[in-house]
Amino acid sequence: MYINKLTVVASLAILSILSCKKELSTASGSLVQGDRLTAFAKNLEAHTESKVVHDATGDSDSPAPYMDVVHAKVTEQGKGTLFFMMVLAGPIPEQPSAPDLLWIFHLDTDPATAPRGLYNEYIVRVRWISGAFVGQVVDRTPLLTGGAPIITAVPFSIDGRTVKVFAHLGTLGNPSSFKWNAATRPGVAVNYVDFAPDSGLVPWTR
Repeated sequence: MYINKLTVVASLAILSILSCKKELSTASGSLVQGDRLTAFAKNLEAHTESKVVHDATGDSDSPAPYMDVVHAKVTEQGKGTLFFMMVLAGPIPEQPSAPDLLWIFHLDTDPATAPRGLYNEYIVRVRWISGAFVGQVVDRTPLLTGGAPIITAVPFSIDGRTVKVFAHLGTLGNPSSFKWNAATRPGVAVNYVDFAPDSGLVPWTR
């Protein structure tokens, strides 16, 4: 399992999540998560409802099974936290050979807007870039007024073929509802290789 350590650029809202975690420790060259954060996440996941999407195995345009989405879900958790999970057809390598890989959730929080012509105002993702995995929320709403996207570090984990990301609702504009999908992409400048669902978006409501 690979788990990130948040940087100081994380928002105060995300820090409220991290108040329940221990410091990450390094063992055998990999980061190991504190017991309290693991128990916190499992407890919340076990007591909340989820929106789940199933996707056919083998429908990805990539030959890599870890770019093939099998199912994805978004779960509302306590203290204003959303839990995003994606299960893939195969495990993600500890050191992928590709220079840039993304496991993405697109969020359409406002159907009346389309930052730079796209439907999603926010992106929740895990990215492999520059030899490291990172968890991020990308706020695209500043594009509506000529600004640049805001990227915030968020907690994530990769355990074999399962990707998990935690994001506070405050980093997503505090929506009461939105529509979402999951996707994989071998780089920000190339085409997506899989979507779940294959078309359309999934509604989520608080």
